Amino acid sequence: MKKSLLLIFAVLLMGSLVLTGCGSASKDKLNKLVDEINAQSSGTKISGMGVKISAKDDNKLVYTYTYEQDFDADQISLLKTQIETSLKDDQAKATFESAATKLKDEGIKDAKVVVEYMAKDGKEIYSTEFEPGK
Repeated sequence: MKKSLLLIFAVLLMGSLVLTGCGSASKDKLNKLVDEINAQSSGTKISGMGVKISAKDDNKLVYTYTYEQDFDADQISLLKTQIETSLKDDQAKATFESAATKLKDEGIKDAKVVVEYMAKDGKEIYSTEFEPGK
């Protein structure tokens, strides 16, 4: 339960940074937006996780959360389930959909927000995309 709450906190923190960082109508500004968000969240750590924010394919804002500790296969399976459940939470989902909507409103065509959780060794635990809300 504690990990689920931390995941939701991480989602809300990162989502709020996206919403305050948007301001350009050009998709060429996506990289600038990423730089602004990274400057605001410089050194952000979330209870044993590193956070990296990047741009991909001129239309995707990517949040990569990387665990700093090692996990065995059973722990990875449990984490995957917890992360998936947390990101399907209405509040978490709405946060990332809202961020994608803001990107779309700012002129980013086919805007998406990607959320990735990675193990310490760089292997993906879970990844999903959020499109603009309706």
